[in-house]
Amino acid sequence: MRVDLHQLDRKYEGLKIRSRHGEAKLLASLESDGQQTPIVVVRGESEASPFIVIDGFKRVRAASRLGMDQLECNVWDQSEADALVQLHALQRPRDRSALEDSYLILALQEEHGLSLTAIGHRLGRTKSW
Repeated sequence: MRVDLHQLDRKYEGLKIRSRHGEAKLLASLESDGQQTPIVVVRGESEASPFIVIDGFKRVRAASRLGMDQLECNVWDQSEADALVQLHALQRPRDRSALEDSYLILALQEEHGLSLTAIGHRLGRTKSW
């Protein structure tokens, strides 16, 4: 499914650490080869931003810089919290930092009202982790 960039809510963009080198590399790839991998979104509740980006923030920023209007996306049919947890489970531990893990925990706690025990259980960890 193709989605207009202005329909994307990027409220979880701060969960990922940015890399200038990685962004420049992706920008060049997107410009020369087009989009290779769809972004991941869930449906939002706002008409102004009907889709919430879960994964693909670099692709969204690069597409915006290139003046693109749309991106291909996969729409996951689940809640924001469940999608964030699923993405975490799909990523290899070396592909994310401890800081990114802590950003995720904070978002699940503050945005979605989950307890540390519930977060630990969903992420397959203990509360103390």
